[in-house]
Amino acid sequence: MLAIVEKLPYYLKTRWIKANHEIRSKYKRGVEIVELVKFISDAADEASDPVFGTLVNKGQKDKGKNPQSKYQKRQVGSFTAKASITEDKLTAVTENKKQTAGKCPCCGQGHYLTRCTQFKAMKIKDRRDFVMTKGLCLNCFAHGHTGKTCARNYVCAVAGCGLKHNTYLHFPNQRTDEGTTPPPSVPTVTHAPRVTFTPPENAPESQRVSNYASSQGGKLALPIVPARVRCIDTNAIIDTYAMLDPGTNATYCTEELCHKLGARGVIRRMELTTIAQTRMPVESNVITLFVSDIYDSQEPCCISEVTVRPTLNIDLSGLSSRVELLKWQHLKQLELPELDVDQVHLLIGQDCADLLMPGEVKKGRPGEPFAVHTPLGWVINGPIDPFKSNIKTSHFVRNVSALERDLSKLWELEGVNSEVPGMSQSDLKTLETWNNGKRVVENHYTLPIPFKTEGPYLPDNRSMAERRLQILGKRLNKDRHLGEKYTEEIHKLVKEGYAEEVSPEDLKRADGKVWYLPHHPVHNPKKPDKTRIVFDCAAKFGRFSLNDHVCQGPDLANKLVGVLLRFREGAIAFMADIEAMFHQIRVTPDDRDVLRFLWFKDDDTRKSLSTYRMTSHLFGGVWSPSCANYALQQVTKDFKEIYPEIVLNTVLYNFYVDDCLKAVNTIGIAVPLVHQVTQLLSLRGFHITKFVSNSPELMNSIPKGEWGRSFATLDIDVNELPTERALGMLWNIASDHLGIDVQIRNHPRTKRGVLSALSSVYDPLGLVSPFVLSARRLFQQLCKEEKGWDEGLPREMEEQWGRWLNDLPVIKEFNVPRCVIPDENLVKTLQLHYFCDASEYGYGAVAYLRTDKVDDTVSVDILLAKSRLAPLKGSTIPRLELAGALEAVRLDKLLQEELQMPLEQSIYWTDSTIVLWYLQSPEKRFQTYVANRVAKILEHTISSQWRYVPTAENTGDIASRGMTADELITEHRWCKGPAFLYLERSKWPRQPSFNCAKLEEMAEVKKSPLVYTTRTDEDHLGRLLNYYSSWHGLKKATAWLLRVREMLRKQSYPKGPISPREMKTAEEAIVRHAQTVFLQDKMTGLEKLSPKKSTTGLLLVGGRLNNLNEENYTKHQLIVPHEHPAAKLIIEDLHKKLGHAGVERVLAESRRLYWILKGRKLVKKTVHQCITCKKLRGKTEVQQMADLPASRVTPYEPPFTRVRVDYFGPFMVKRARSKVKRYGCIFTCLSIRAVHIEVSYTLDTDSFINALERFIARRGEPKEIWSDNGTNFVGAQRELHRSIKDWNQNQIHEHLLKREITWKFNPPEASHMGGVWERQIRTVRAVLAGVIKQQTLDDESLVTLIAVVESIINGRPITKLSDDPRDDRPLTPNHILRLGTGQILPAGKFETGDMYRRRWKQVQYLADIFWHRWLREYLPTLQEHQKWMKPKRNVMKGDLILVKQDNYPRNQWPLGLVTETYTSPDGLVRSVTIRTAKGTYTRPITKICVLEGAATNLCD
Repeated sequence: MLAIVEKLPYYLKTRWIKANHEIRSKYKRGVEIVELVKFISDAADEASDPVFGTLVNKGQKDKGKNPQSKYQKRQVGSFTAKASITEDKLTAVTENKKQTAGKCPCCGQGHYLTRCTQFKAMKIKDRRDFVMTKGLCLNCFAHGHTGKTCARNYVCAVAGCGLKHNTYLHFPNQRTDEGTTPPPSVPTVTHAPRVTFTPPENAPESQRVSNYASSQGGKLALPIVPARVRCIDTNAIIDTYAMLDPGTNATYCTEELCHKLGARGVIRRMELTTIAQTRMPVESNVITLFVSDIYDSQEPCCISEVTVRPTLNIDLSGLSSRVELLKWQHLKQLELPELDVDQVHLLIGQDCADLLMPGEVKKGRPGEPFAVHTPLGWVINGPIDPFKSNIKTSHFVRNVSALERDLSKLWELEGVNSEVPGMSQSDLKTLETWNNGKRVVENHYTLPIPFKTEGPYLPDNRSMAERRLQILGKRLNKDRHLGEKYTEEIHKLVKEGYAEEVSPEDLKRADGKVWYLPHHPVHNPKKPDKTRIVFDCAAKFGRFSLNDHVCQGPDLANKLVGVLLRFREGAIAFMADIEAMFHQIRVTPDDRDVLRFLWFKDDDTRKSLSTYRMTSHLFGGVWSPSCANYALQQVTKDFKEIYPEIVLNTVLYNFYVDDCLKAVNTIGIAVPLVHQVTQLLSLRGFHITKFVSNSPELMNSIPKGEWGRSFATLDIDVNELPTERALGMLWNIASDHLGIDVQIRNHPRTKRGVLSALSSVYDPLGLVSPFVLSARRLFQQLCKEEKGWDEGLPREMEEQWGRWLNDLPVIKEFNVPRCVIPDENLVKTLQLHYFCDASEYGYGAVAYLRTDKVDDTVSVDILLAKSRLAPLKGSTIPRLELAGALEAVRLDKLLQEELQMPLEQSIYWTDSTIVLWYLQSPEKRFQTYVANRVAKILEHTISSQWRYVPTAENTGDIASRGMTADELITEHRWCKGPAFLYLERSKWPRQPSFNCAKLEEMAEVKKSPLVYTTRTDEDHLGRLLNYYSSWHGLKKATAWLLRVREMLRKQSYPKGPISPREMKTAEEAIVRHAQTVFLQDKMTGLEKLSPKKSTTGLLLVGGRLNNLNEENYTKHQLIVPHEHPAAKLIIEDLHKKLGHAGVERVLAESRRLYWILKGRKLVKKTVHQCITCKKLRGKTEVQQMADLPASRVTPYEPPFTRVRVDYFGPFMVKRARSKVKRYGCIFTCLSIRAVHIEVSYTLDTDSFINALERFIARRGEPKEIWSDNGTNFVGAQRELHRSIKDWNQNQIHEHLLKREITWKFNPPEASHMGGVWERQIRTVRAVLAGVIKQQTLDDESLVTLIAVVESIINGRPITKLSDDPRDDRPLTPNHILRLGTGQILPAGKFETGDMYRRRWKQVQYLADIFWHRWLREYLPTLQEHQKWMKPKRNVMKGDLILVKQDNYPRNQWPLGLVTETYTSPDGLVRSVTIRTAKGTYTRPITKICVLEGAATNLCD
């Protein structure tokens, strides 16, 4: 009965459990089969009810998907929306109405598509492609909707499928289950409200992680699958994406998923171990969830402990799409459900192994992706798209893109002094595009969009823009105030002419220059009343966005630090802003269609959509900032003859994008300057507004409508002037001071909180860098100790961090005067002073402006400062002092470039005497680190600019050691410089005298080189000749050597690269050396060649070809002795040039110029040793055939004492109305060659153990069992191969261990080592093939047939069949197998008389006769070697080899190295352990080809 109940739908199972409990409690007995039959009959009657019966299957087939409109097809959210309650949905579904047959979309006749013979004749793939091309529903073949949104109850009629597609579109290899029932409905889900929600429009970008690391390029598919998640507490259902991770031992979900499900759990403390951290203590909520596939085709799996984490940080970059699957033949037929979800919210680990269990596997060739069918559906793994870029990371290693952004904001100020990079080719192309395409239309610049390629072809992305707009519409409907503001901004764009509606004619444009931009609102927290529309030019459609097709353009903006510095140069300061700067630059009409956007007709989100396009450049385009700065600069070029230089320079140097910051000395300059700048910019449509100034007189000269917002309602003559933001800094206009903007928040005391607090201090001029340095030191220490981002701070650090956080609000009181030059007419000289220093914590520099006035007074003001941390790896104090000096030089470069005032020569102060000695010792040679920095310092300065300052007066010491907020505010020296700067030059610190000897000991000075000479009789020329491995390299080296010789002789020598003439001279020199060394005293034996000498003294072949009309060396070759290294190099060079030709070809080619003595022998040796030739043509290793093992030659043991086991099959057997597979398990006796065959019903471990038990019960226990390694079943089917590899070897070993049976394995890939049993399988197959192929047997027939085959094989002769009738019959295994019955007693020696005493002795006598004949007749036949007669060279450890792989072409065989050899008792090696790039393996020597021996010559 249990088997019957297991096949029932889930809702009937729960009802049966309840009925069973009632029977047991009421009648005190178990249930009977009759009651179960009645229960099922009643359930069938209920389901067959004509009115209400459809409600049972309704929820199963509909899968909770309501028809959606065109614009509601896909939502971007964290989960799939389930908007309705089941009861409501049941009443809303209408009955299907019969439709009249229209025109068939395939043949055009009047019938349904399902009755079209032409459609039915198509292949299934062609049918599906036809339906998708025509835009028909995959389920009902109707227009206007898709298969996912089809309201009809149709499902596939193929048994076991039940998916929502038409039966005519069902692929035969699509997964079906035997005996499947309609998907069961779950009672806890039937009445469950399904929650609808979407993420906020401005949700941050999801961060990428990957579950597996990879060194391969391209997109990698991860095991991400849709899943339906249920909470038993609230009956809520959520469809989301889950990731199957076998690398973790727990299951995790996000807090967002837990919140939306309403799940309640318990708080537990645990330790979380990841790649980055070990045993990190966390406190998390643990809940219980039910998980199933989104079709509810199986019972939900209960996961009792799901750990809730803030986020999993797993986006869908590893999710495979339908388009990507179509690229792979073996995956293109898979249907992967898609959800409207933007990230993974469930990570399933090994604690829920049932959901990770693989079923069917679809795989292609090596290196291709594969698909695995799990209980949740198909998952794709591997390189799904080799051409798509992919970030390679590992799961649980968070890709901290948000943190990196914070870090970049924090560290970008470190690079303010770095050199400005030059323009790229893309930047130059952009400028050329604008220069050639700029126009002035209605007093506005019209500039083209700088596309990367001329005439780009963009895909139609309207669907993406529609979907984004529908999401935005829902958001605006929820927030009425936001909706009104946003609608107002849209109308403003059209009203101001920044956008226009697209005409019906232009809507038909299809030349590839059309793109629809999604848009969304952006709010500035500091300007809550303002809503800005941002067009998302970075939104991707497919693989690209609009920004991907457009050049960014050059960075034409002024440096922010430079604009702030120039803002401090005058007493009268003002700020202003260009209104809608980007919109004042028009777009070329031909490019406007790439800036289309959609909006609701009549501002009603329920109505159709209208199409607009921007006529001006917009906020959000990657090119827009560069375009705006280009237009601003172009204004000054167009009107440089009309306006004065001060006006033009204001536009050029005092704007940072659209913000203007300007300071002048007098009101007489300020008033006309403001009006002229306003007038100049208006000539090209730029409206400058929002003026603020510290001068009431200047403000009164400006119309109040152009005042800044803080001044609009202010009486500037009575009220105190407010505080404004000046490029991020705070400008107290009333006191005319600059302060620091600090965002006071509740920062957590973690590494993440430290970084967040650091980034909240915006200080571009470094005015409070000593205060920030202490926090940066703390952050550096956390990085050094590899603390986690959310790990709590150690106690001592937490106290230090707490003090710094308490000081953070105090730093807001810090300020410096904005103006450093109140009146330039009162200035006598201006001079920059720099103080630098270093400590063990860091180094830094600070810059001051010293103003010497005409009234003999002096003022000193801080301009810029920089503090840097000492490197983590550590450094010496002198090196850090030198780094601080270099930082001061960098500050001077920046200030000299940005300040617009006449400056005297800068002066640098340091308290490091060793730095001063470095700069004043030009004759010394320093170590590389010191030499590079000294060179950079002296490149910009001279040594006389550097002066000594006592440490007590060095303000650079503050920058290198840090200060608290209170100390920084009260320390007068930091803002106003040391006291001696206010004195005359003569009273400045005196320069000390250097103790050069002591400093030289401390300094990093290179030691003076010592030259030693020696004389040796070593043959250096011989070393040179043996050093090179190529003929060309030897000749070239010799040519250089000859040139050096001529140089040393002070003779004329050629310059430049080696010439062909010099190469020829070097060749002759090498041959001369060979002849001198080897042929000087060995002229005998050359008589056949009739040698003669050339004019240069070289020995040539005289020969008999003197009348040949050819060059000298062709008929009189140079004689080269074969012992000389050059002879081998010549042969190797020719062998390679001729494409690794054979011996005769190489020998013939060599004799065109050279006559190498014993050349044929040398050529043979060279070709034989060539690695490439061995790779292409080398033979695998063999060794003399080994002695037979003891198991083959041991007599007087019972049959099957030592056996070999193997599997063969499968065979198809009838069972009821189906066919099933059966396999043969053959046991071969190694001594008498008898076989025993058992039938195995499956290939699992338990089936084999059962077969082994039957064998032992019938044949007795063996002592040894031999088998293959599990990877070398030559000729076996793939299924047999895979299943035997999956045997539980530990379980089999434990079973044999109990019986004291030894299990032994052959080396992998060594099928030739088991020929005695492999031959038996061939014999069995030969007998069975002719019988089983003629008919399909049942189990009883197969067992009978196997027994007959066993008898036939055991009756074959193992000795020679004699023609002489007087000889005994040939020996067969049956002679010993059928001697008698019962237990075989131990063997012994018996006599002829014993046969008459007792019956058992008669049987043993017959056995004794068998073994005597076995020893005399059978065993001698095994004496001869059938092949591999002679011993070969043993493979040795360290040999370079080529590993043979039967399934790959030879040029793909991997290289390997022998790491271990296994020597047989006869001293010969027949198997080795090798190491390849992919791992270490054991292989027989017949599977390797030795390329190069480790210690012996392979030619020996």
